[in-house]
Amino acid sequence: MDVILSQKTQNRICIYAALGRSELEVKRLSEDIQQYGAAPYTIILAATSSESAPMIQIAPSVASALAEYYRNKGKHVLLILDDLATHAKYAREISLLAGRIPGRESYPADIFLSTLKYC
Repeated sequence: MDVILSQKTQNRICIYAALGRSELEVKRLSEDIQQYGAAPYTIILAATSSESAPMIQIAPSVASALAEYYRNKGKHVLLILDDLATHAKYAREISLLAGRIPGRESYPADIFLSTLKYC
């Protein structure tokens, strides 16, 4: 929250992607953003824990595409992905259900590459 609030004078768009967070946590964050005046420059993309695993897995890609859109419009963008460990958990679940050969700790081999892409 402090990072988002510090962007007010920077003329920067903040995109916060809540990956697998509870709806209550997202609602609290949204209320705080409204209360502290950060709403005009903040976008919240939420794939809550009540969403399906595929929705949570693609949320970082959607957030990245949104950030790229604003970047291509000439805006400065701060992208916050919270949290990639949850994203990796759902990617592992989908991969095991799809019958892919697991890598270390049952994660699919490509999860390490896709996670690095977002870092």
